[in-house]
Order: sequence, then C-alpha cells, then structure tokens
Amino acid sequence: MMNLYNGGLFGASVLRVVGVAAVLYIWDGGVFGVIGVTWVGLLLLLVVQLVMVTRRVGFVLPPAKAYRDMFAFGSRVYSESVLMTINGRMTGFILNNYVDPAAVGFFTTAYGLAEVLWHVPIAIGLVFLPFTSRQEDLAAAKSTATLCRHTLSIVAFVAIIMALLSPVVVPGLYGAPFKAAVLPFVIMLPGAVLYSLMRMISTYLVGRGRPTFVMGLAILVVVSNLALSLVLTPRHGIIGASAAISAAYVLSAAAALWLFIGVSRVGPASCLLYTSPSPRDRTRARMPSSA
Repeated sequence: MMNLYNGGLFGASVLRVVGVAAVLYIWDGGVFGVIGVTWVGLLLLLVVQLVMVTRRVGFVLPPAKAYRDMFAFGSRVYSESVLMTINGRMTGFILNNYVDPAAVGFFTTAYGLAEVLWHVPIAIGLVFLPFTSRQEDLAAAKSTATLCRHTLSIVAFVAIIMALLSPVVVPGLYGAPFKAAVLPFVIMLPGAVLYSLMRMISTYLVGRGRPTFVMGLAILVVVSNLALSLVLTPRHGIIGASAAISAAYVLSAAAALWLFIGVSRVGPASCLLYTSPSPRDRTRARMPSSA
C-alpha cells in the first residue's frame, strides 16, 4: 500500500504549505496560526488514511494484549527518532551557551543539509523492513549487507556532489552570511554518510525483533555527541561542535557494524566492499539456516 502511504504524506505536505502560506500572508495568523494549520493537516491525514485502510482491509479491534505488545515494541523503535531529534537540538543549546545565537543558525542550517542524505537509507529501510522480517536469518543478514554496500555508495556519491556545490548553493539559498555554514556542513558529511550504515543495520535489527539494540545505538549517539561537544565546542566553536556530532555518528556506525557482525553470519567486508564472498562466507552460505 505504498501509494496510499506516499500519497497521504504528499497530500499532507501540500496542504501544510498552502495552509501556512494562507495563515501568514492572508490572515496574518502568526506562529499560533501555523501550529494550528499543522495540526489540522495531520488530523486530516489521519482521517483519510483510516478511511482508506478500513475500506481496504476492514476494521477489527485487536485484543488488549496486542496493544501492549505494539506499545512495548514500537516505543523502543520510535525512541531512535526521538533521540536523534534531541541529538541535533542539544548541540544548538551548547553552541548558544558557549558561542552565540548566530552560530546556532549556521549549525542548524548545516545540520539540516546533512540530514538530506538520510532520506536515502530511511526510504530503503521503509521498504526493506517487511522483507527482512519475513526472511530466514542468513538470508536477511546477506540482504542487509548488500543494501549496506549499495546505500553507502549512493549516499557517499551524493555527499561528494553536495560538498562540491555547497560553497555556491548555501550562500545562494540562504544569503552571503551563511557561507559560514559551509565548512561545518562539510565536516558533518563523514558522519552523515556512515549514519546511513547504522540506519540499514537498525532496520535489520528491528525486523529480527531486536529493537532494544536500536535504542542502545541511538543512546550511544546522544551520549558520545554530548561528551565530545562539551569538550570541543568551548575551544573550537561551531567547528568543534560539527566535528563532535560527526564523530558521534561515525562511532555509532562502527558500533552498529560490530553488533551486526555479532548477531549475523555475514562478515564486515560484505557490508562495506564490493568484493567476491570470502571462503568463510561461502562456507556459511552452504550451511542450512538451522545450523
């Protein structure tokens, strides 16, 4: 039902843009008007999707235990999104305390541009999750390794293009003062690229019923970024803050890869390199999944 999913998100986005423009330029509704329009758009999306899903698959109330199970599982999965949001905002507070509000604006701009790269692993993971949850253990691990290679290649290629264009595009979009956001953006790119590896492995872990590991990886990002930011930001300002958050994502990607190797039967080279399978991997591939 991807058409319904994408159509709903697209429709809600269009309505939100139109509504915000109307509130600001026609009715002069201010901040509260924008918040109200956003809520109305989300509620409309909810109603439309409920109606469409009910017409497609019917409406059945799950038993009470199903709600408890869904909440226990979903809260651990969704915690990653919450912690990633906290991670980006936290650095802004630290910059505001040690540098100035302008640095927060430049950092937020750079971080928002780096986040664009994450749409690739998020989109792939959304489609891949149902498959990895249905596959056998070894097949799911090998599929994940393949997707890790391809996703890293795509994201790295896009990151290089963005880095080359950023000195022209960023000031062109945001104004000449925002040229100060270019270097922080470039510093964030290694972490943003390797975060895609963590996202793909997180999808695998969720599909195999291990959302607690995903929550642990997100906690590692936040804790390591906080520690590094408190050390580097007072001394190096926005450059230190950008290096701290990039290093935190690199560390989490390394931890995710180590965790993936520990719970699967696939070697690390299969996730990172376009090489022929090693003798060890070929031997494992011939082993029955129950072994």
